[in-house]
Amino acid sequence: MEKFELELTDDNIKETILRNYLDNNKRLYALARLVESIASNTTICIDGDWGCGKTFFVNQFIYLIKNKKMYDELKMEEELSNVFSNIEKDNIILYYDAWKNDHHPDAFQSMIFNILNEFPKYKDKVQDFNNIKEILVGFGKNIINKCSYEIINFDNIKTYEELAEQIITVEEKKERFKELLQKILGEKRMILIVDEVDRCNPIYASKVLETIKHFYDFTNITTIFVSNNKELANTIKKQYGENFDGYAYLNKFYDFVITLDNEKNIEYSQKVLSFKSSTYLPHNVSYEMFKKYNFSYRECNRFRTMYEMVRKYIERDRNTVFDQKDYNIAFDIILPIIIAFKIKDITAYRECLSGGVLKLQEALEYIRNSFEKNYTHTGWLKEIPGTAKDENEIAKIIQIYNKFKDNKMYSGIFNDCIKMSVF
Repeated sequence: MEKFELELTDDNIKETILRNYLDNNKRLYALARLVESIASNTTICIDGDWGCGKTFFVNQFIYLIKNKKMYDELKMEEELSNVFSNIEKDNIILYYDAWKNDHHPDAFQSMIFNILNEFPKYKDKVQDFNNIKEILVGFGKNIINKCSYEIINFDNIKTYEELAEQIITVEEKKERFKELLQKILGEKRMILIVDEVDRCNPIYASKVLETIKHFYDFTNITTIFVSNNKELANTIKKQYGENFDGYAYLNKFYDFVITLDNEKNIEYSQKVLSFKSSTYLPHNVSYEMFKKYNFSYRECNRFRTMYEMVRKYIERDRNTVFDQKDYNIAFDIILPIIIAFKIKDITAYRECLSGGVLKLQEALEYIRNSFEKNYTHTGWLKEIPGTAKDENEIAKIIQIYNKFKDNKMYSGIFNDCIKMSVF
C-alpha cells in the first residue's frame, strides 16, 4: 500500500523550499529576519493546528541556515542571504522533541541531556572538557548518567555533610547551567527549538514550560516553541484546573507568534499528493470536503491513502459488476464524502453506514452550493444522476444511493471499500 505523505527528509525539505510549496518561503524569510535582529532573551512560537506542517516548517528553517548553496538556487537577495549567513555564524541551533522525552522524570535534566547529546558537534568550541565535567557535578551525580533516574538514596548517607553534598538549590542549578552554556556557546547565541510540547502529558508539558521560563532566560538564548497553542492551552488546564486560563498563561511565555494554517490544503493535495485533476469529479468532491472540514495537510495525506486503497479495490469490478450511473454516484460522489466523514466526522460516518442520509444530504448541498458559487462544474450533479429539468438533483442522488444500498451485491462491495480503510 502506498502511503501519501511528505516525509521529513533532506531531499523533500530542499524540494519544498525550491518549489515554494504552500508559499511558506515568505514566512521562513520573516522568521529569519526576526531571529537575526534579536539581541536579548526572546521566545517565539510557531503556532498552528495539528497536521498543518509546523515541524516541517521549522526543519526548513534549520535547513536554510545550514545550506548556503541554497541561496543561489533560490536567487535570494543579498540582504536576505546575509541574514541567514549571520544566523549560521552567530548561533548554535539545538532541537528538542519534548514528546519523545516526556517519559523522563525531570524536564530540566532531559533538556541538559539533549544539549550534551548535541555537544560533540561543538566540541571544538570548548577548550577543556574537564571544566564541563566539573560544572555537571554541580547538578548532582545523577545528571551525568542519562540512564540513571534514581533519587537520593538516604539509606546510604551517614552524615549531614554527605547529605549537603547531594542537595543544591534552584539558584545553584541555574548558575551551573549558565556556566555550562557559556562554555559551549562562547560568544555565540543559542537558538533552542522546542517541538511537540502540545502532545506531551500535562505534567511534563507544564514542566518543560517552567524549565524554559526559569533556566533559559539568559540574554544569549532565543527559544522557538513549535506548538498547537489551542491544544497546549487545554493541556495546561488539565494540569492547573478547568477554571485556569491556559491561553493567557501561554501568552506570558511568547514575545512573538507566527501562525501557520491549512488554507492551502487543496494546493497541497495537488502539488504534493498528485491529486491534480481540475476536471475529475471525485477530486473536486474531495476538495470541497477539504474546505468544508478544514482538512490539515496530515489529514489530506490520510484521505489520499484511503482513497487510493479503495480505488484499487474496486477497479476489478468496475466494468463487470456496476451499472455506469450507479458506479458514478457511489464512487465518484458518495465515497469521497464518506471517507471525509471517516476522518473528520465519525457521527456522520456511522450514520451513513447504518443507512441514514441526513449528513450526506447536508454535504451534497454544501458541494452543490460551492460549485454554483464558483461557477465550476455546475452541471455535474444534475447530469450524472440523469436529473430532470425541474427535479432536485440532491434528492435524485439520495434516491439512487438508497436504491443502490438495497442491492446486496452493490452494497456489500461499497461497504467493504469503506470499512477496509481502517485509519
